[in-house]
Amino acid sequence: MKELLDYIEAEARANAAFHIANADNLTRESNTLLNLLLAGAGGSLAFVAALLQKTSPVPAWQPWAVGAASAYLFVLAGLVVWKCLWVQDIWPPANEPGSFPLAGYTVEQIRQFDLQNKQQCCDRNRARNERIGAWLNRCRALAAATPLVTAAAAWAAVAAAAA
Repeated sequence: MKELLDYIEAEARANAAFHIANADNLTRESNTLLNLLLAGAGGSLAFVAALLQKTSPVPAWQPWAVGAASAYLFVLAGLVVWKCLWVQDIWPPANEPGSFPLAGYTVEQIRQFDLQNKQQCCDRNRARNERIGAWLNRCRALAAATPLVTAAAAWAAVAAAAA
């Protein structure tokens, strides 16, 4: 039984380390996306300001289209912060000493209890990472739709001017 518990504990440690490394990777990926979104949003906002300061007339659809893209990217950046980067619980790969029953159990029984706790930690961290990963993928897809938002705002501005 000792060899089996040694093997399972080693696998549990590796699995827990994988989930924690995955959480770190998701944070890095989310930060990269956030930086790109903020750069695009800020650049678009600066472009809107430049369009509005021009002395020669610009078509009305241009500031509206670029402004809509900027606002959309800022909202998307907020979504990345809220769903991907907001601090969330992460469960440690090891138990605290106070969680071990010390009286009335054999060492092998305690190790089995410990493995049950590690399984819960792995399950919770996997669910956390899946949730963040799903939102990261959604936000990436929404970022790719930015030209559609820009085109829709341009079309709406042209339609409003024609009416």
